[in-house]
Amino acid sequence: GGGCILQQYSSLASALQSIYPEHSWEQVSIRTRTPSEHWKDVGNQRALFDQIARKFQISDPQEWRQVTYKQLTDAGAWPVLKLYPSIFSCLERIYPEMDWDISTRSQVPKNYWKDPSNQRAFLDKFAMKYDIKEPCDWSSITYKQIATEGGQSILQQFPSLFAALRALYPKREWDVNTARSK
Repeated sequence: GGGCILQQYSSLASALQSIYPEHSWEQVSIRTRTPSEHWKDVGNQRALFDQIARKFQISDPQEWRQVTYKQLTDAGAWPVLKLYPSIFSCLERIYPEMDWDISTRSQVPKNYWKDPSNQRAFLDKFAMKYDIKEPCDWSSITYKQIATEGGQSILQQFPSLFAALRALYPKREWDVNTARSK
């Protein structure tokens, strides 16, 4: 058979790349063994995930939310994924320059929403989205709106939205008469 040919190369992958240079041989598409330390290198991880991003036509970090764990493992990412506790911790490490908004995840680290700075960051983002500039602007906002945007865990820690706003923005003047109750 082809044993004599393969003896001239260090691996099947290098043989295929040499014999068929016109074909684009991507690391993940060639089922070969990689050195044990290969996937510990973030550069190698990034090369793999760049390739997967092209496969799934991902151009924005938020689009990774559409890709399932199974799709990633089917695409050859299992050796990388097993190094991290979650897909997003993997992505954060591989693409540190990206803005990974942790607050938009379906699961955040334990006690994340108990931290007032995270609560304020969420409400600041909410205020920008809904063009809230003055304390009285919050009077038109409902509990349901904030919950729908992902703030239910925050609101559950306070008896009302007004109480949350007063606690998180103590330097602001809050008029109890214009505040909406829960």
